[in-house]
Amino acid sequence: MAKLVVLLAAGAALGLTLLDQTGQSVWVSVGAATILVLLAAAAYELGVALLTWALDRTLPARDTGDPMDGSPAPVQWRGRWRQLRAPQALVLVGAYLLAQLVTWTILVIVALLRTGTDVSSPLVQQEILRLAPAGLIAAMLAGCVAVILVYRFKVGADAMAAARNDLGWGGVTPGHMALGLLVGLTIATAYLLGAPLLAKAPRLSDLGLGSHLAATGGVARAAWAVAGIALAPVIEESLFRGALFTGLERSWGQTTAVILTTLVFAVLHLPEVGVFWPAAAVIMLLGLATALLRARTGRIAPCIAAHCAFNLVMVLTVYGMGVPSPSP
Repeated sequence: MAKLVVLLAAGAALGLTLLDQTGQSVWVSVGAATILVLLAAAAYELGVALLTWALDRTLPARDTGDPMDGSPAPVQWRGRWRQLRAPQALVLVGAYLLAQLVTWTILVIVALLRTGTDVSSPLVQQEILRLAPAGLIAAMLAGCVAVILVYRFKVGADAMAAARNDLGWGGVTPGHMALGLLVGLTIATAYLLGAPLLAKAPRLSDLGLGSHLAATGGVARAAWAVAGIALAPVIEESLFRGALFTGLERSWGQTTAVILTTLVFAVLHLPEVGVFWPAAAVIMLLGLATALLRARTGRIAPCIAAHCAFNLVMVLTVYGMGVPSPSP
């Protein structure tokens, strides 16, 4: 019921926002926007259900055993999750990506409604870029909320306290935090000094959406900076080096967890940096370094420190010198 109330409120807010552009009555505008929001939520729920079903059919149906008596026990990812393992972790990654896809789809539809033209129109593209700063932050927050809601629903509210262990949160030594910061700063410095020697650097606007926002300046660049420094390190490390690493490690071992989390992290950033291979390589290196930090320390706080330090250097470089940089 609470979720339905939130969706109806979001639909009403979106309808009132678009009222001037659509030229329709209040009830028509609010009704259409509410239906759009409900359809987007339904698409997200269906996507998570299909992903769960697919993993249920393709991954091994039994885990390593029951810790109480040593006997095999079925993996529970259709009902409540007994333990976070590879299938459950992949469901969380899927929920994160689906929530982002739904958010950007809504943004495109809003741009179409505001301009009244087709998606190939330059006016629509300009409107999408105008909405992109808010979309970037909204998509990341939507992905974060989606993961939390799916995880809470599957493990149960009474088991949420154990999430700290599953995600790698917990106490960490100052030395490990310093190591994380040093790793991030070292990788960023090596990239800035070495990338121009390896390949001709493209303009920021020729890279992905995040870098395009960085090149735009003003509010767009500020939104990119906030997403890169405050949101991406915490959200992405909690997902990739937190939930995904834990699930893969429990199912297939630490080495596999390091390799696969690095690959998934790099692949998901290819749309942003794929046109400039040194940037793609440094994203891979950052993913590997943070995965090794997680394996060494057992915590994600050093990974967040490394990720934040790297992004901070990129943000300061763009503001200070305008040097092209990746945006993990």
